[in-house]
Amino acid sequence: MYYNSISPPHFNSATENSSGKEGEKSSLPSSEAPAEKERHCYRIVLSFNGTNYFGWQRQKCGNTVQETMEEILRNVFREKDLVLTGCGRTDTGVHALGMTASFHTVTRIPEEELKNCLDKRVPRDILVREVREMASFNAHAEAKGKSYVYTVKLHNYSLFLPDGCWCWLEEGDLEAVKSALKSVEGTHDFRAFSGRPAPDSRRTVFRAEFYDFSPMICFYFAGNGYLHKMVRRLVGGLHEVYVGKITAQDFADALQDPACAKVREVAPAKGLYLKKVFYSPEEWKLDTLEHPPFFY
Repeated sequence: MYYNSISPPHFNSATENSSGKEGEKSSLPSSEAPAEKERHCYRIVLSFNGTNYFGWQRQKCGNTVQETMEEILRNVFREKDLVLTGCGRTDTGVHALGMTASFHTVTRIPEEELKNCLDKRVPRDILVREVREMASFNAHAEAKGKSYVYTVKLHNYSLFLPDGCWCWLEEGDLEAVKSALKSVEGTHDFRAFSGRPAPDSRRTVFRAEFYDFSPMICFYFAGNGYLHKMVRRLVGGLHEVYVGKITAQDFADALQDPACAKVREVAPAKGLYLKKVFYSPEEWKLDTLEHPPFFY
């Protein structure tokens, strides 16, 4: 178990007798079926350090963020079948600043009370940023896009952030990296940057940006969707450009002719952060990156 043994808050349940009198018989005729229980919808936003998790989605073996949070929520709401729907998946070891999820319950708990209750139960590597009661919401089906940040430390190893960034120890060409990065923007066939085949490998990246927070650098991506390991393969390709294994043009050519792509490298999961999930078409225009993700 990953939650503390704290008693759930007092709440109103649809299963309680409406009259408030224990043992009072229902006034409904015996032939009439009981009314369907009202369902309450919640949206939550989580941050998590993914180091100790096998990604977001529940698996048969290995601890995941979804499994951890579902156990906590089932304990709080006393509903053993409660299911938490995430906006998407994350790979083993990937972090999140704004993973959005949704769930439905028979029981209603006020937003502030529920957030306080969750804050006391979540492990130290998960942070509940927001709890909202919604009329209707599906975190996965309604997502319009996402932004990711990949963090790199240049020139020397990070002793105190070993699980939060990738260290590029070599001297390299950052100007070539910036040039290659800009070629990512737009709609392309990202097949060369996918970890597995997909029926449709075309995706649109609205923004692909370089941020210098010396000695850290960050690569920011905002798009309408991503293939398996797409961001990690893009950053791996950028590292190949940095050290001179391929040119910026080789990198750009992989987007035009995936079959002849020269990119091979996959960036480690530890430097990748899911930053934000977009639920309106123009929301990506307002997203900003003011400092490296581990300061959020």
